[in-house]
Amino acid sequence: MPKRYHSNRLWLLFLFFFSIPLQIIGQNSIFTTQVPTGEYFDGPYELGTKFTVSRVARITAIRYYKMPGETGTHVGRIWDFYGRPLGAFTFTNETASGWQTVEVTGNYEIYPENVFWVTVNSNTSYAATPAGLASQITNGIISSVADGANGVYGPPGEFPTNTFNNNNYFRDVVVEEIINPWVPPVELSWPVSGAQIYSNSAQFSWYLPWGMGAGFFFDLLVSTDPLMATYTLYSPGSNQNYTVNGLTPGTTYYWRVRVHNIVGWVYNTSVIESFVTPPVANVPVAVPSWPVDNATVYTLAPTLFWYHNEAAFGLNYEVEVRPGGPGALTGTANFLPTADRHLQLSGLQPGTQYSWAVRSMGAGGNSNWSAAQSFTTHNVANVVVPTPSWPLDDAEIYTTSPNLYWYLGSDGTGLTYEVEVVEGAATAFTGTPTILNIAALTTQLTGLDNGTVYKWKVRSARGAVRSDWSAAAQFHTVAVVPDPVPVVPNLSWPVDNALVYNTGIGLSWWLGVATDGYTYEVELRAGALTGSPTIVNIPNSNYTVPLLLAGTTYNWAVRSLKNGIYSAWSTPASFTTTSATVTADVPVPSWPVGANTVYSTNQRLLWYMNSPSAGLTFNLRYDHSPTMDNPTVVPGLTNMYYDLTNMPLGTIYYWQVQSTNGSVTSNWSTSATFVTWSGTWAVVPVTGSPVNNVQLTTNAPVLSWFLPTSGNIAGYEVQYSDNPAFTSAVTQQVSGTNFTINSALQHKPYYWRVRSKNANGDFSVYSSLASFVPASPTDVDETIIPSEFALHQNYPNPFNPATTIRFSVPRESFVTLKVYDNTGTLVATLVNESKSAGEHSISFNAAGLASGIYFYRLETEGAAIAKKMILLK
Repeated sequence: MPKRYHSNRLWLLFLFFFSIPLQIIGQNSIFTTQVPTGEYFDGPYELGTKFTVSRVARITAIRYYKMPGETGTHVGRIWDFYGRPLGAFTFTNETASGWQTVEVTGNYEIYPENVFWVTVNSNTSYAATPAGLASQITNGIISSVADGANGVYGPPGEFPTNTFNNNNYFRDVVVEEIINPWVPPVELSWPVSGAQIYSNSAQFSWYLPWGMGAGFFFDLLVSTDPLMATYTLYSPGSNQNYTVNGLTPGTTYYWRVRVHNIVGWVYNTSVIESFVTPPVANVPVAVPSWPVDNATVYTLAPTLFWYHNEAAFGLNYEVEVRPGGPGALTGTANFLPTADRHLQLSGLQPGTQYSWAVRSMGAGGNSNWSAAQSFTTHNVANVVVPTPSWPLDDAEIYTTSPNLYWYLGSDGTGLTYEVEVVEGAATAFTGTPTILNIAALTTQLTGLDNGTVYKWKVRSARGAVRSDWSAAAQFHTVAVVPDPVPVVPNLSWPVDNALVYNTGIGLSWWLGVATDGYTYEVELRAGALTGSPTIVNIPNSNYTVPLLLAGTTYNWAVRSLKNGIYSAWSTPASFTTTSATVTADVPVPSWPVGANTVYSTNQRLLWYMNSPSAGLTFNLRYDHSPTMDNPTVVPGLTNMYYDLTNMPLGTIYYWQVQSTNGSVTSNWSTSATFVTWSGTWAVVPVTGSPVNNVQLTTNAPVLSWFLPTSGNIAGYEVQYSDNPAFTSAVTQQVSGTNFTINSALQHKPYYWRVRSKNANGDFSVYSSLASFVPASPTDVDETIIPSEFALHQNYPNPFNPATTIRFSVPRESFVTLKVYDNTGTLVATLVNESKSAGEHSISFNAAGLASGIYFYRLETEGAAIAKKMILLK
């Protein structure tokens, strides 16, 4: 078959009859002085030439060169690119030899950037010049096509698709340029028929009934006059859509589109269509959500939150906050307008009542002020010098984004904290904090260098009063195994076009490798993805989008970034927001949070809602592990609080809450943390590093941990094992907060935990589990190459939400590892690449999947193995 040109810009040759003469200028044919070099007597054939024009033209005649040995009847034909016959004309009054011409009757209008065939049949002989069409022949606006397959032939009367040596068979066409070509009317797509649109920005779209080639441009005319005697002109160029912003609410608009050429000649104009912009709406009143009802807040920098009971877009907000009861409010805002539905205060006084109100600001003016609300600040304690908890004692850590921890020896509720960090053991502190206004007893550093020593101090603040700086703590970073290229993220939730019951949604994903040094970019659109991110610089594997359109399908994808290199985009996923009223938003933990120490074994957990809460109940879960491996769940709470009693001393707690209306349940809230005061009891340590299955560059790692609160500690017991059940674990007694494993470890997952003991010899419970993968042993004799393919049982099992899957490869092979649900539907592809001989492991995160039985299947050359696992949430 001949090579096709411009298949995405095909325009048919059209036949039109005009009642007025066309404006035309000179005629051109392909061949002028060329003559055949020989006569050939095989055949008969349909012989032809492929051609194109550079201007809009009309075909007036078909020509062919007749040799003396040729006899019989001849028909000239025009074909389009797809082989459709566009016209056939019989030659009459032929001479014995030389050029023969037949007039093309009717108006055949053709457009640039299209390829056409002109053919004439042969009977007993034909003219030819070998390779005569190898190069383009141009005469004015017409040219032969030099595509390496010109000079076409085939059976008589059929579309010729064969070619040989670019032979010129001297089949020609005569054209004349048309200055003012005929163009079809423009068809209007949207908005039409008096449609009600729901924004004061309108996107207009239109089209031509069939493609017309290059060189056409559009004018968009918009008016409030039905006759469009006056209008506003917009110039979309050659685009067939255009957005006009700032239309007047509650107005009927009329519009039409006209098409013109580059010099401005108008070819045609559409009919007039109309639409109506949304009416002027009352600006909705905001509803305060927190803090309200004179609640006690445990900070001098609380954040005020509010929401709406109805649709509310494009609004700003004014806020008034005054000391005293609601009567202290004056109706005059004392904070600059904000587009956010929250406002963080600062500089409040301890033990003081404040009142506040908010009002909306929109195009239609200002709403009424909300109902006034009050709160009282906690009577904040005096400043206390904090004690650094971790990392310290020159601990070796395996991340460049560590969390710093500290604790107080007394109640510090309401205090904030400041941290100074310096690089280098010999670098002096300046006394100027690096990080300010820290509300919790922890903060995360980012962007540290590998293999570098850092020092840090912390102090507490109460308004303008500062404590002394703490003692200095020191640690050093160690590089992790670099990924050759950033890992492509796997999307967890929402996926598979899930229906979500909230216009604020938490996106989540996972990598399956250590995430140290990674940031992420998300593309989220109500339409086709473009490959350009809409959200950047995300430090964690989740992101909350606060406000989406109801009843809308969204597409999203994620890519990772590490060391300046991007991964490929993840496989896209989609979800749809419900068109119904949002009924179950995510609650917000209020107190205790921020790893604060509580000085009682009884504690009330408090939370609030940023949306209507009528008819909702709440589920609470809490655990001593941040991964909620085995949480205690308290369902069906009707109040926004819960009392924990008889808590053990020196123990860290993690807690979350979700709301439900009986049919729709929200996501779990962010995790809140606190720790009970230890007194003289042993404190449960917190694993510091290495954690999260990080891959190390050493097989003799340093395990380090810290205390979340002060305690009477006499020593520690640390355990590590190659299995999370700690079968045959190695147990060591140590006095400090770190321990180096000097025995050579294999390149596979290891697990560790630690507990403390007090001066009486009483042990705390063990910390939560931590894991790591050491580097391969330096001695090759220690590397065990498996003798056969094997797939091991995942651990833990059951799991929530992550588990580790191990498999063995006896030789380098291409391996796939896939996860299926109990209906056989593929839910995740964990491995799809060549793997070297040895033991391998990968983490599977099922945060976005429902509880149930799943199967994982390993496939490689000549082997397929499957096992079952249970996700139990």
